[in-house]
Amino acid sequence: MLMDDPQQRIAELERQLAQQKRIAELERQLADARAAAGGDQSVERRQPEPIAYAAPTRKRAGAGWVLPVVAVLGAVIALCAGVGAAVTAVIPSAALWMSPIVCRSGYEMAYNTSHYSYKPGQSGTSVSFQCVGDGGAYDVNDFAVFALQSLLAGLVLCVAVAVGRAIWRRSHRRTLGGR
Repeated sequence: MLMDDPQQRIAELERQLAQQKRIAELERQLADARAAAGGDQSVERRQPEPIAYAAPTRKRAGAGWVLPVVAVLGAVIALCAGVGAAVTAVIPSAALWMSPIVCRSGYEMAYNTSHYSYKPGQSGTSVSFQCVGDGGAYDVNDFAVFALQSLLAGLVLCVAVAVGRAIWRRSHRRTLGGR
């Protein structure tokens, strides 16, 4: 039991001390009574624990939580970036939703895929995005495309976690409540 109020803590320590003194007094009386009644019967006497050990220790706030939080955030960011990059590479048309964000007015986002071979039996695919309009075309910043796809993946991940947690809580509430 952690008590923040010093007066409550002092009162609790005084109560513990009084209990320990009372126990010691009762043990002495019991030993005296046994000695008077039976002579050489030995009585094991318990020493009261020092008050200093009864006080709860406080955890120091420090760097103990920083590394796990940074690690979890890094893992979540890496997961979102990986999902965003994978979806963009496998389904380039999935990035066309961001056309109003990355293209100027009057331009629409388009993509071009090109297939290439760099060794016999091995090939790759390259995807490039452009904003195309009546006045021509210009390249889209690839970082912006992948960053926005990663944000979308993060949003989907948050929604999935929230739905999963709500389902988990509902199923555990039923088992705990006896329904």
